[in-house]
Amino acid sequence: MRRLSASLRSGRWRWSGLLAAAALLAGLFGGRRAPPLTAASESRGSNPVASASLQGRPNYPALAPDSAPPFLPPVPAAFRFEESPDAAALTAALPAPARAVRYARVDTAWLGGKQSPFWRSPAPGRLRFPLPSGGELEVVLTGTELLGPDRWIGTGELAGRVGGRARFAWHAGFFHAEIDDPVLGRFVLRPATAALAQVYRVDPGLVPPCGGQRRPERSGLGAFPAAPAAPRLRLRTRSVPRSTC
Repeated sequence: MRRLSASLRSGRWRWSGLLAAAALLAGLFGGRRAPPLTAASESRGSNPVASASLQGRPNYPALAPDSAPPFLPPVPAAFRFEESPDAAALTAALPAPARAVRYARVDTAWLGGKQSPFWRSPAPGRLRFPLPSGGELEVVLTGTELLGPDRWIGTGELAGRVGGRARFAWHAGFFHAEIDDPVLGRFVLRPATAALAQVYRVDPGLVPPCGGQRRPERSGLGAFPAAPAAPRLRLRTRSVPRSTC
């Protein structure tokens, strides 16, 4: 009986020691908290491939303000269309070889001023030419020649239109332009009054021949008589006797 009671007491102490050791270990490990998750750790934990690509990505320097692309202002139009109550009278007084004629107000302050695109340097000037039926063409100016006080001529090419040409003339505030497009045809801007200009597309079938007007038909007129031959003039000469001296 004594041995049994001694073994029981030793077993109780052994279980008590194991329970105390377990409690001590639980306290040690339970007191340590995991570090808080950050955005980088979450991304690395959720997608290791993306994390590796971000870590291997080179760190490019930010662009300096001077290296930013320059701001290009919009290209102004040389004129704007305007409805005139005298359009019918002006068209009758200034007939044009066109099916339709529109009227516009030229931006003379811009074309003839210090900011004129015809005197831009070193970059070529540009202007927009609105079309009577809608749309517009952009002209890249290629040269300007001064002919006198407030008088000059200019040439240009159509942007994006191979073979397109433009010709301009300026005199004392009046502006004239001819635009030749290989597909759309020829467009003309010419002064009509001190404030308005005509704008139209040239119809080749309405262009008069050289001389300014249509010639009458020659059928039934017959051949013109030949001009008489001019008479020949005979010069009479007189022989002069030689001197005997």
